[in-house]
Amino acid sequence: MLSKGQVLGGLSAAQGGTQLFRIDVPVNARNLQIRTLGGSGQVKMYVRATRAPSADGSDADASSVRAGTTQNMQTALPVSDSYFIRLVGGTGGYRNISLTTTYSTY
Repeated sequence: MLSKGQVLGGLSAAQGGTQLFRIDVPVNARNLQIRTLGGSGQVKMYVRATRAPSADGSDADASSVRAGTTQNMQTALPVSDSYFIRLVGGTGGYRNISLTTTYSTY
């Protein structure tokens, strides 16, 4: 499970390989941001509240699938829940990327 402000580094997966993470967002949270950066290759990021998104992202609440390893998902008013983050290796997979999550509270 991820914590607010935590950075997980050294993440890697082959093409089609997946990694699943979770962050619990409290009632008073605002501006949830989940992002990947650094490393090399191609990563896709799928995010879903309550349950894990599928590997193809078809049931994700949000996704970021642009080219490269920098992916970003933001929501100004997240629901108080567990958010599941699935990283999927795109063409050629990804190597040594970092995942970070943050939100503000009032």
